[in-house]
Amino acid sequence: MLFKSTQTGLLRRAVRLSLLPPVCAVALPVVADMPAVSFDRKPRNTPVTDIPIGKKATPAATTPLNDDDEGLIHTYEDWLALATVGKRGLTPLLEPSDLDSDTPAKRVLEEIVVTGTRTEQAAIDSPVKVEVINARTIERQHARDIAEALKTAPGVQLHDVSGKQGQEVVLQGIGADRVLVLIDSEPVAASTGSAVDVTQVSAAGVERIEIVKGATSVLYGSNAIGGVLNIITAQPKLGWHGKFAFDLGSYGDQNPSGNTWQMARQRTDAQLSYGGELFNFSAGVNARFSDGFQVDPDQVRNQGESGHRINSHLDFGFMLDDESEYEFGYERYDQELRADFLDYKPGLPAPLLKLKEDDVVRERYTGRGIWRWDDGEAIFRAYHESFVNTSVPDGVSNRTADLDSNKASLQINQQAWENQVWTLGVDYFAETLMQDKDGISELDRPQESREAFEAYAQDEIEIGNLTLLPGVRWQYDSDFGAHAVPAVNGRYDFIDDGDWQIFMRGGIGQGYRVANLKERYFVFDHSQIGYKILGNPDLKPESSVSYQLGFVVANLNHFQLDINLFRNDLTDLIETEVAGYVEDAANPHVLYSYVNVAKARTQGVEVSAQYWPVDSLSLRLGYQYLDAKNQSSGYALNNRPRNQITASVDYQTPFGMDLILINRWFDEQPNYELNSDTGALVRKFITPSYTALDLKVNQDVGAGVSLYGGVDNILDAQRNFDFEQLDQRPITGRLFYVGFQYDF
Repeated sequence: MLFKSTQTGLLRRAVRLSLLPPVCAVALPVVADMPAVSFDRKPRNTPVTDIPIGKKATPAATTPLNDDDEGLIHTYEDWLALATVGKRGLTPLLEPSDLDSDTPAKRVLEEIVVTGTRTEQAAIDSPVKVEVINARTIERQHARDIAEALKTAPGVQLHDVSGKQGQEVVLQGIGADRVLVLIDSEPVAASTGSAVDVTQVSAAGVERIEIVKGATSVLYGSNAIGGVLNIITAQPKLGWHGKFAFDLGSYGDQNPSGNTWQMARQRTDAQLSYGGELFNFSAGVNARFSDGFQVDPDQVRNQGESGHRINSHLDFGFMLDDESEYEFGYERYDQELRADFLDYKPGLPAPLLKLKEDDVVRERYTGRGIWRWDDGEAIFRAYHESFVNTSVPDGVSNRTADLDSNKASLQINQQAWENQVWTLGVDYFAETLMQDKDGISELDRPQESREAFEAYAQDEIEIGNLTLLPGVRWQYDSDFGAHAVPAVNGRYDFIDDGDWQIFMRGGIGQGYRVANLKERYFVFDHSQIGYKILGNPDLKPESSVSYQLGFVVANLNHFQLDINLFRNDLTDLIETEVAGYVEDAANPHVLYSYVNVAKARTQGVEVSAQYWPVDSLSLRLGYQYLDAKNQSSGYALNNRPRNQITASVDYQTPFGMDLILINRWFDEQPNYELNSDTGALVRKFITPSYTALDLKVNQDVGAGVSLYGGVDNILDAQRNFDFEQLDQRPITGRLFYVGFQYDF
């Protein structure tokens, strides 16, 4: 929904992001002329006036700064507000007259928006660091799914989903099954094992992606030991709006047909929305198709999966009175993927070529409501998600896994005295798992289930230049009992004079994660390619202590520098280890099982910098040093690069073309395995260091039409498929693509 500010000269956004509190991620309508909710306390640089609290930045029903950019970020302060957690959540947008086109501020602020470089600064007034990738960055870098949108995020590593060509997120060296992935602050079902495949989540219709690293927040639950990835969907703008995009791509000499010019990859994206004073809705379909690829077209094997991934959604919201808002949504994901594999059988002169099938249907229903009063608000959320994975992993057997998840939550945000804001909430979560192979259950009973009840409290306290954020979360799990985890964050401002921001922030928090149903009961059978992973019902919960300390120096006209030190100490870390070998003449394979590793530690430093020397040029650099170690064995954790660098150059040509060059470099990544005969860890494989270089081009041709194209992985860094389960280099080699987009 849209609203009018009572101060008609200003465009305003109401941004309350997902860390303080998760209401920030609720896609709810805001009505015109509705009574505003504002806390008495004032942000450091701008007054809090009549802006209602809401999930997202919502454009006012007034003339935008630029008709082509309605609803986008227009100022540096607004850009920073999108990365804000805490009291900066209510930030007015400056009037157009406040930014003279001849001032450095105007040039820098507009350049930031146009270049779409992600904000490493993340939360200029927050004690908790939040990194943001906004819609402009996602669109201009042609991201088709969340995995592609995350490629340029410093310190974020994407690992392959075991046995599949999906990708999962690793933060600060902590594995993907400890990173909580959310859509509008609600969890996404784990695609396999216990990690979310982020290639299954479309980047279409995403307003921003928020990244919080470490276990320093009590507001997201016990599963967020490694951090939180919150995908915020876009709010409809005033009136009717839509988008249609289409692109074609080629794998070059790896096209299955052998024809370099074959268009072996396609995408179609169609979105439609309406925003009014009492009602809004949005609907869309994003369909991605691929014919796969062959590293050697002269061979019969197709290494790249062929098939489709289709995301669709329908959302609508309405308002019954001035103090209440409601939204309901439906999302669906359909996947049909096929890939060849070679089945080596003893006694045969050559391996057998077989077809692996992997089909997924995920359906998600959501409902949200918000009720406001003079100095606070209450938010209720509920969702149901069904995730059904049907696969034929060996070309013969049919396996079906069905995971149902349900959650309901209530949260209250309340102004307390002049300088405090309390956040209180309760959650209920339940999930069930069924799995069968050729119609026969692979579990001890027809289905496994668990329930969890959680409650949390957090208080944000401002004392002069110091902000404190203590909190605690209590959890009761039907299988593991009760547990509580505390956290405290803080921030101190040294300089805050408008042009300069210099401050430090840090936090200490405990993390806690119970073994989920998949880790305890799931059977992941890829014996046809040499391995099988078995669930372990005797697993203990994981626990952790996370330390974060950061320093930020920002000049509003020229640059931003962010240095963050981190350490995560983990106990009873759940990992897979070799449990034995099956000496089956027809199907020999390795057995893996989930086990509790006694201790692990990840520590290091993250540095990010952005510099805008002139209007048309933006430079960004990110670096992470990571020391990730299994303290029980003394060896490094598998597949963690010690050094990682991301860099980008974004140049706007005088004739309206945008050129973006993105470079990612990863240090070598060792992989260790337990020797069953000696009991010692041995180095099994080392992924060599590699560079992935991408080029993106955008050209606006007018009348709502734009052309785009690019080359991904220009240097053609690609894994050795003889070690495809160990080599962490990209699966896909060089890719060329072109497309067009029409906005109305």
